[in-house]
Amino acid sequence: MFGVLIYYVLAASLKLELSFVTIGWIRSAVVLATMFPVSFSGLGIREGVLLVLLKPFEVSEKEALALSFLVFCTTLLLIGIIGGILEGKRFLVNRTDYI
Repeated sequence: MFGVLIYYVLAASLKLELSFVTIGWIRSAVVLATMFPVSFSGLGIREGVLLVLLKPFEVSEKEALALSFLVFCTTLLLIGIIGGILEGKRFLVNRTDYI
């Protein structure tokens, strides 16, 4: 559900007029397609699937690619921030062992 919300907010930031339900099934299809180990981190696959699935909703190719790259960058940032917090916590907890 959180992933669908991220897609929805990013699509809204690009002023794409798509319903939450539409974003939900499109995101699910994109996630399924990127699970195939064909490319690094689903690059190319995600873009292609979004181009095809958003075409009937009158979303231009530029907008579909922009959404795809926004989703990719946001996902990387979220994973990086969460990983950084966990590593920082581990560092602070282990630091007290040496004092």
